[in-house]
Amino acid sequence: DEASPADAYGAWKLANGVIDDTGDGDGDGVVALLEFFLAGDPGAANNDLLPEMTEAGELVFVRRADLGTVTYVVEVSDDLVTWQRLAVGVQVPAGGGLVAETWPVGAGGTRFARVRVTSP
Repeated sequence: DEASPADAYGAWKLANGVIDDTGDGDGDGVVALLEFFLAGDPGAANNDLLPEMTEAGELVFVRRADLGTVTYVVEVSDDLVTWQRLAVGVQVPAGGGLVAETWPVGAGGTRFARVRVTSP
């Protein structure tokens, strides 16, 4: 019996022995839900998979293609208090069930960006 695409996260949790969405069993600072989203291994420490800001002012990251019911938004802020959702990012298939994403955040001045991932 294979899990439905809608329950990709549930199947991943079961396969990896993950109980808590906010747990960090491998101690790498990446919680389970984000580890799933970024196609990480919850049993092997690796924070190299975290999104990065380029000098050109773009937020780049690689994520799983099969998110199921897991959703995400990319947001930017000038002050870490008020966040604005970005509407447009470039998605390119990266092979192996992965998608590479690039989000224009803006260069110059102080600018912060985050990827907010949620699961029902």
